[in-house]
Amino acid sequence: MKRVIVFILLVFICNRAYAEQLEVSKLAEKKEPVQYNEEAADKVYAHSLYEYSWVKQGSRKGNWRIFSNRLAYLKDNLQAVYLDSTSYGRFGVNDYTLELGSYQKLQNGYIHEEIGVATSHVDYIYKAKGLLEIEQKIADNWFINLDTRYLHHTSHDSGDVRIVSPSLIHYFGNSYISVGYGISFTQHRDSAQFGVVKGNFAINDRVNLWLGTALGERLFDIDLLKASKQYGSIFFCGLDIVITKNITFRIDGSYSKERPSFIKRSIDFGTKIKF
Repeated sequence: MKRVIVFILLVFICNRAYAEQLEVSKLAEKKEPVQYNEEAADKVYAHSLYEYSWVKQGSRKGNWRIFSNRLAYLKDNLQAVYLDSTSYGRFGVNDYTLELGSYQKLQNGYIHEEIGVATSHVDYIYKAKGLLEIEQKIADNWFINLDTRYLHHTSHDSGDVRIVSPSLIHYFGNSYISVGYGISFTQHRDSAQFGVVKGNFAINDRVNLWLGTALGERLFDIDLLKASKQYGSIFFCGLDIVITKNITFRIDGSYSKERPSFIKRSIDFGTKIKF
């Protein structure tokens, strides 16, 4: 009987502890920059991406996985409307989300909206999500980006999360460098801060390289401690390789660490198609 009670407690902890702030890590590694100097006809766009991670959480070792699929309609080289379906696995506990979003072109930038819902009874991702992002040119090839996110959780212990992240971006050709700052406000708990630096470089017509790092508090929020006790880092890099005009292969990896006892090593790969 004691073993059953311990097992139930472990499952409960895992379900609520390891992704309150998953959107922070997703925001840090966001790899879909808008290109302002590329002309494109209206197309249908689709991608499938799979991430596999080796995770050490205290004395526990196991695997996380993410499998995401997007279908979008491209207009003026922006995803005018898209639908994402994503499955998450954490030590054998699964969650699923659906997200509907849209980009609209501004005179010198864009606006991006997204809403999302979880389709399972597990609450470690979110139950509902809202996103609003605005990017606007301020001078020459310098842009400012403001990304705001709201995550609703049904668990009182998890609490709702609000994330605000402004960044400064410099575009040059099909490449860019960005520097950003973020702060997350978690209901019933203290706030957390983080910074992100990343670059996206067009090596040639067929190869695109990106790399970057995120440093700060509560990037994953594994142990539900005060923000100052959950300092972490994420390092990531990857390649987009153009196979044909409308088919691109992606591969990248990341290394993440968060105090007091969380390490995550990931590799992900996938294919992007326009037709």
